[in-house]
Amino acid sequence: MTFAYLLEGINHFWHPQLYLKIVPHFLPAHKAINMAAGAAEILLGVLLLPKSTRSAAAWGVVLLLVLIFPANVQMAVDYTKENHPQA
Repeated sequence: MTFAYLLEGINHFWHPQLYLKIVPHFLPAHKAINMAAGAAEILLGVLLLPKSTRSAAAWGVVLLLVLIFPANVQMAVDYTKENHPQA
């Protein structure tokens, strides 16, 4: 899990266009949101390693997943509009 969060977090900075397009349209500051999400993923990935911070980091991951859920919805909506225009 640490590896996955570190990789995804770094990817927010290497390939921001992948993430910028799924930030919900109603939110401002897409670049700042992308950077904050990437930084949070990197930080939480690191904090999952030590046993002393693992529990707090796991709760942080839960919170992050709840906060980024609207991006998943936006991605699904955009996909449906692009691939099934009559839907």
